[in-house]
Amino acid sequence: MHILRQALEDSASNPRYIETIPGQGYRFIPIPQKPQRPALRPRNGRKIESLAVLPLTSRPIDTEMELLNRRIVERVIDTISQTPEIRVLAYSTVQRYSEKDLDPRAVGQDLLIRAVAAGEMTRRNDELLLHVELVDVDDGTQFWGAQFKEPYSDVLDCPEKLADGICDQLRPILVLNVSRTREDPSKRAA
Repeated sequence: MHILRQALEDSASNPRYIETIPGQGYRFIPIPQKPQRPALRPRNGRKIESLAVLPLTSRPIDTEMELLNRRIVERVIDTISQTPEIRVLAYSTVQRYSEKDLDPRAVGQDLLIRAVAAGEMTRRNDELLLHVELVDVDDGTQFWGAQFKEPYSDVLDCPEKLADGICDQLRPILVLNVSRTREDPSKRAA
C-alpha cells in the first residue's frame, strides 16, 4: 500500500485517493464529478461543430430584398460565430451559394462542414415570410426548422431583430449550455 500511495503522491494521514478503514483494510476515496451537460448530439451521435449559413433565396428578387438578405445572413453568422466550439464560415465564403435549387448536402461536402442553414424569404405586400432550416449534410435530414412572419416595413427598418430571433432558436440546437459547462462554479456571480 505504501508504494501505491507513493505513486499517487497520497498520504496516510491526509488521504486524497486511498483511505485506511481500521480493522477492514483500504478503499479508494470517491472523487466527486461535476455533472456536465453535453452539446446536443444529432440523431447519428455526431456533434455539430461546423456550419455554413447560406444566403436566403428570395422572391421577388430586387435590390431591397437582396440588401435585407445580406444583412440578416451576416448578422446570423456574426452572432452564431460567437458560440464556443462552433466553426461558422464567413459570409464572403458562402455568398456564392445563393441559388434556389442548391443541394445542402453537396454544399456541405464542398465546404467540409457538418451542417447548412438555408432558407427562403418571400415578400407579399407588407408581409415578409421566412422559412429557415438546419440540414445535416451527411444525410439531408432536418435538425431544425422555423417559420417567421413579420411586417416587411419592420424588417426593413431593423433586420437585426429578425436575425436575432433566428439565432435565439438556432443556437440551442447547436450547443446546449457550453459556456456553463466550462465555467468554474466558484467564479459565477450570484
